[in-house]
Amino acid sequence: QPETSQPYPTPSGPKDDLKLILAVQQCSDLALVHKCVKFSQKLTYQEIEERWYQLLYIPEVSGPATAAIATLTQEEKTAIERKTLWSSKEESNTPTSRGFFST
Repeated sequence: QPETSQPYPTPSGPKDDLKLILAVQQCSDLALVHKCVKFSQKLTYQEIEERWYQLLYIPEVSGPATAAIATLTQEEKTAIERKTLWSSKEESNTPTSRGFFST
């Protein structure tokens, strides 16, 4: 359990919270999220871990965060979803130029 030092709202806001939630749901790996997801500002692994903990376990954070995410337009949500990390299963099922298209 990380020690939480930054109360909601975060400087990054609901778009970054949605990016974090979707990425963790897809890959279940905070280190991979830290390495691969582009947030609105550079975040350390500890900041990502802390925010994930806040969203999961602190109602005073998760409630307002969920409400803020709900205010995003469908276009904003769709744009974020399209850029979400793929799960390892999705990645392995993706055709590559070697194999699928080779003759």
